[in-house]
Amino acid sequence: MKRPLFTLACTLIALSPALARAAAREGIHGLGLDALNWGMSADQVAAALPALKRPAGGGGAPATLSNDLYVFQGCKFRLEAGFTEGKLSGLTLKSYEDDAQCGLDLPMVLYNAYGGASDVQLGAGDVASTWSGQTGVYFTQPIREDRAHGRIEIYDNR
Repeated sequence: MKRPLFTLACTLIALSPALARAAAREGIHGLGLDALNWGMSADQVAAALPALKRPAGGGGAPATLSNDLYVFQGCKFRLEAGFTEGKLSGLTLKSYEDDAQCGLDLPMVLYNAYGGASDVQLGAGDVASTWSGQTGVYFTQPIREDRAHGRIEIYDNR
């Protein structure tokens, strides 16, 4: 009688990392963006992540906030937050190709934040990986040894 409970407990322990990663897919995680949530206003996003700035001369609710030199763990990115109907709906990060000092493993950063990719495709000179869920992620990376560069699009899939 005690054997099925032991087996169930072992199974839950073994699955707990996968369950935690599955739960992580439902929000914005990794890359220093954890303070952001889908549906935030531009003011809320700017307060949560002061690195993002309004476009010069823009009044009212902006369609984007951006930073041409967003630094995460010593690596340089261009970061843009997009808004639909005044609510945060997408984020785009593009690494600086000439940033030779960057030592990040971007596929591993995304794996740790969102779990395993739901689709991976080889293109003409690049690899595209997709994560599905309420938070979607699309990552393109040139085919080469370097895993520190690429373009990441994180979007509200609800």
